[in-house]
Amino acid sequence: MRENEFSFADPRIKHYPLVGSPVPIITIVILYNYFINNWGPAFMKDRPPFQLRRPMIIYNAVQVVVNAWIVYMIIYLCYAYYMMKILDLTDTVFMVLRKKDRQISFLHTYHHMGMCLAGWIGTALIGGGTHLVLFGSLNCLVHTIMYGYYLLAIVRPEYTSAKGKRRITELQLTQFTIFFFHGLYTLLNPNCKFPTWSLAMLLPQDVFMFVLFWDFYVKAYLKPNTPPKKND
Repeated sequence: MRENEFSFADPRIKHYPLVGSPVPIITIVILYNYFINNWGPAFMKDRPPFQLRRPMIIYNAVQVVVNAWIVYMIIYLCYAYYMMKILDLTDTVFMVLRKKDRQISFLHTYHHMGMCLAGWIGTALIGGGTHLVLFGSLNCLVHTIMYGYYLLAIVRPEYTSAKGKRRITELQLTQFTIFFFHGLYTLLNPNCKFPTWSLAMLLPQDVFMFVLFWDFYVKAYLKPNTPPKKND
């Protein structure tokens, strides 16, 4: 066994980049957090905000295509899903470079970092072809719609509205509700061999994420004079 491999990693994919050990993804998450809170703002302090229209068009288009592709091939693409969670961090990098700091909420950063770590756990320790198929496919479907809307907002902003953003948040809330009840059923099913330790992590996480997104939803759409923020 190589030093950078964990013996309990899924043998089918443990030789893939960023899977054999948790060190690379933890390093990425730490660097991401340092960039959005320290180096990025310091770099942008005395500079005008970047427009980044073309990179953001490319980024959102890639998100739409790859997430839709993963939905289509989800059973065989657990690793690709994990890679997309790392790519999702680019979203915040754009916010920092465009000086959209008020969009970088605790919900946004916590969700992105958490999904990277959850992606590693699901890929390296559990693997595809399990209950994770539902979680990955539904999440990619939501991301296909969400990034499609963001792409439209850049290319044809006249076709977007606060109502569209509200519907996306409602879709995200629905997603976490489905995740929770599916995970709860899995936990209570005595014939299911899905690892209970992962459900012990997943179920509280679903509740916490629902609470965070619901708090965002209330502040952004149910309270007057509170402009909505971009979320994920």
